[in-house]
Amino acid sequence: VLTQHSYIIEQSMRQPRPWTATRTNLAHGNNQMRSKIAAAGGIEQVMVVMDKQHDADAQAKACWSLVNLANSNTDHQASIAAAGAIPRIILALHDFPEHEQLQEEACKALYHMAVLGHNQVLIAEAGGIECIISIMGAFSHRQYWKILVQAATALGALAINKKNKLLIAQAGGVQHLYLLLDLLPTHCAAVEKGCLVLNNLADDMDVKIQIAKTGGIERMVDLLQGHKMHQGVVSEACGLLCNLAGSEAHQIQIGESGAICKVVLVIQQFHSSPSVLVQACAALWSLARNSENQRLIAASGGIEALVATLQHHCAHGPVCETICSALANLAQSAANQLKIASVGGVEAVLAALDLHQQHVGVCEDGVEAL
Repeated sequence: VLTQHSYIIEQSMRQPRPWTATRTNLAHGNNQMRSKIAAAGGIEQVMVVMDKQHDADAQAKACWSLVNLANSNTDHQASIAAAGAIPRIILALHDFPEHEQLQEEACKALYHMAVLGHNQVLIAEAGGIECIISIMGAFSHRQYWKILVQAATALGALAINKKNKLLIAQAGGVQHLYLLLDLLPTHCAAVEKGCLVLNNLADDMDVKIQIAKTGGIERMVDLLQGHKMHQGVVSEACGLLCNLAGSEAHQIQIGESGAICKVVLVIQQFHSSPSVLVQACAALWSLARNSENQRLIAASGGIEALVATLQHHCAHGPVCETICSALANLAQSAANQLKIASVGGVEAVLAALDLHQQHVGVCEDGVEAL
């Protein structure tokens, strides 16, 4: 009987424990316990498991353990890399391409590792960028949106490194990030993440050009047009347009795309959200460096929207700074100078300067606008 019971217990123990959203372990959310586990050789033991247990579930759980140990701890991120985890995580991704939980947890692990600058280089050198982008292609259907988000998040961390921005674009990262933009309307947070990572990549001029050439501008306009009610999406879409407009050619392309009137609508729609207003007003500032765009902004009601926002958010430094910058660019036109003055722009700028005498940005851009 004991032998029979032992067999039943053994078989029960061998059954994989289901993954759940609320699952936890000793290191989860406990910095003191993380340090204790690491000091006792826990990182090295996880690596032993990854080396000896060639099983998808074991690899997934090992990656999950590394996520918890590496979370918000740069010392552990360095120790995990030194223990050889980066190539082992990437190998697991290659070995078990159809195991959804492994793909998700491994991308999480690479993200937490990539918080450390040196690890961004190590992951790229180990082929991590190409591997992550391959995952996005393999799990492109919307039912795998969680994997897509984790993969995009890992790319975003890797893209902090300047060289990695171009490597990601060259490996097809831009087109694969577009997959997240197609997850509307059910997964707005995923779309927001896609825009955020594209914005990060667009700091590189070559990537700016690639995004513009592959329909990125039109995609942002579609997002502004179809999802004005989602704060995160419209904020990041405006942020990317602002970044892309750093190129003179792109200023013209964005102006011709119909984006300007959509950005003005965002300012009007989200008049009570400073975080969105900063991004939207910055987009108009960037676009207003082009003379034709100055005319389009005025024709779309942009000047009235900017001045009304400045009056309403006069106490908010970043909003004031961005609007003053935009008004300074718009004031390059004599017609716009008259319109700015006629809707109370002069008084609004002066009020901002009076309230923010210690705010360098407001002072510099406010004086420039006058």
